[in-house]
Amino acid sequence: MLNHPQDISSFLAGSFLENRVIRSLIISESSQVALAINITQAESLPAWELLRSFLPQTQPYPLITLSWSDEDYFSRFYYQEESAD
Repeated sequence: MLNHPQDISSFLAGSFLENRVIRSLIISESSQVALAINITQAESLPAWELLRSFLPQTQPYPLITLSWSDEDYFSRFYYQEESAD
């Protein structure tokens, strides 16, 4: 499992995503992180296809999101509310 931005850098070498900023996103209640790469809207499908091609080696499935912020993408807040009811 990839847990550091440099872990995916070798996969991106020579591609249009080489030398992009890669951020680590904390996954609450987990020892793993998600890796986020800043792309343009026009690059979203080619980026997804490229990252999807590495799935056997990288394991995490690529996701595209419109937001590039410090949001907590992995918040369990709404699910915890459900179990409390």
